[in-house]
Amino acid sequence: MGLSEHLNPKELAPVWGDEEKFNRVRGVLAAYLKATMTCDSNPAPPADKLLRLPEVLTKVPIGRASWWKGVKDGRYPAAIKLGPRTSTWRASDIDKLIASL
Repeated sequence: MGLSEHLNPKELAPVWGDEEKFNRVRGVLAAYLKATMTCDSNPAPPADKLLRLPEVLTKVPIGRASWWKGVKDGRYPAAIKLGPRTSTWRASDIDKLIASL
């Protein structure tokens, strides 16, 4: 059932003021929905989870100072800064690091 069957201009025209204006809005809405709600055979992968340092250190059992030294030296993945005092790491980067150890 398409959008036209759900939005009846005769019923909703009093709300919009006139049937012509309603039909224009319905057309724009239908085009938007068609463009944004397509069934894609290759959907985008889910976003990679961001881990804070305590979560990282549960997976990589080293101390905080050793972790930061390894980040500085390039042995461990670089942090993604979310703010001046907030650092995160991609879960996939940490998983790759663990696999390489």
